[in-house]
Amino acid sequence: MDETRKTLLLTGASRGIGHSTVGLFSGRGWEVITCSREAPPDECRRDPNWSHHITADLADSDSLDGFIEEANAILSDRPLHALVNNAGWSPKSSVKERLACLNGDLDDWRRVFELNFFAPLRLGR
Repeated sequence: MDETRKTLLLTGASRGIGHSTVGLFSGRGWEVITCSREAPPDECRRDPNWSHHITADLADSDSLDGFIEEANAILSDRPLHALVNNAGWSPKSSVKERLACLNGDLDDWRRVFELNFFAPLRLGR
């Protein structure tokens, strides 16, 4: 691995903003390590800079631990230059309407905090 090449760790990379962010950084020559609950799209897997994808549910503590361990093994002793916490979720009704904290299920809101708050906090450490 090129020691001068910068490395990015990006969560929530399988679609949308995360997928586009992979293209932006890989197009600039960064090594990109990603994770999401789903496999990355084919066009991302063909990108030579996107060499590492780890399937993980960051709202699940054991899965998050496994992701951190695997990402650290990939990095070895190399530095991580950027962390983009793109993974996120909000509860929705049956008609895809966002729910407020007063009308949403408490277990859903626990998942929101695990994924949107605690996972980025743990990754930043």
